[in-house]
Amino acid sequence: MASRSFSENMVGHLPATGPRLAPSGEAAIQPPVAQALSGIVYSVQRPVNDFGQLPLSRVTTIRAASIAMLIDVALLPGQRFDPANCVCVVVDVLRASSSIVTLLDGGAAEVMAAADIAEARRLHHLFPDSLLCGEKDAVPPPGFDYGNSPAEFARLEIAGRTVILATSNGTRILASFGDAAPVLLVGSLLNRNAVAEAAVRVAGERGLDIALVCSAAYGGSTFTLEDALGAGAIVQAALTREPALQPLDAARFACDAFSVAQRDLRAAVGSAYHARELSEAGLGEDVEYCARADVSNIAPALNREDGRLVIRAIRRP
Repeated sequence: MASRSFSENMVGHLPATGPRLAPSGEAAIQPPVAQALSGIVYSVQRPVNDFGQLPLSRVTTIRAASIAMLIDVALLPGQRFDPANCVCVVVDVLRASSSIVTLLDGGAAEVMAAADIAEARRLHHLFPDSLLCGEKDAVPPPGFDYGNSPAEFARLEIAGRTVILATSNGTRILASFGDAAPVLLVGSLLNRNAVAEAAVRVAGERGLDIALVCSAAYGGSTFTLEDALGAGAIVQAALTREPALQPLDAARFACDAFSVAQRDLRAAVGSAYHARELSEAGLGEDVEYCARADVSNIAPALNREDGRLVIRAIRRP
C-alpha cells in the first residue's frame, strides 16, 4: 500500500480540531504529563479568556491570538496525563518501536499491533497470509514466523506484506492508547526527526499538545534509560523544528539527557539494563541496530480499523 505524505490526514477519523479546552469556565486541568520524577502533581490553571475561550497557562504564551503548544514526556506510561488532548508518540527503543519502523521502512503494507500473544494468534487466524511476529521474554512464541528483532526484519523481503506484531510492552502500550489519543505515532531513535516533524505539524493543525510516552519495562512499571533517551531525542528534534514549543519538566530532563548521550549514543543505549539483558540473550545486534539516530524517514501512524490496530507508514516529503 502506498505511503501518504505528512500533509495528508494522518488518521482518517480525526476531527478538524482537537479538544484542548476545559469543559467551561475556570478549571484546573492537568498538562499532558502532570507527574514529574519527584512525584509532584502540577495543577495548571487555564482560565477562559477573550480568544474564543482558548485556555491560558503558566507555561503558555499568546502569539497572534494562539496558544503555544506544550511538549512533555511520560517516563512511565501510567503517569497522569490527558491523551485526548495530545499527539501521543509511543517510544519503545528496545525493541517494538524500532521493529515497527524497520518493517514499514522495508515495505510492509501495514503492521497490526496486538495487545498480547493470544490476540496475535487470533488475528493470524483471520489473516493467515500475514507474517506472525512477536516475543515473550525476548524470544518468539511457538508457531510464530519471527520474533521481534529489527536487525532480522531489516534483512527480510517483506514488501507488500501485512505483519502482526505482539511484544511484551510496546504493542501493549499502543493498544492501550488506541482509543484514547486522537493521533498516535510510533517513535524511536531510528526515526526521531521524521516522527518529530509529523508530531509538530499535526499538533499545530489540530490544536493539540505533544506527549512522548515511554513504554518502560515490566508492564510499564519500571523506568528504562533507552526509552528516556529516545523520547529526549524526539523532543530535541521537535524543539529544533518549532522553537515556540513549550517543554515541560520531564521533556527538558529527557532532552538534556539525550544531549549528553548523543556524544556516544551506542555506548549510552548499550549501558541500559535491558540492553545488557538482550546482549546476554544473544541479541546484541539489535541493541546496536536500535541505537542509531535518523536513519528512517517514516512516521508510523496508528488507526483503528474494524477493531484492528493498524499502523502504516507516513513518509517525509
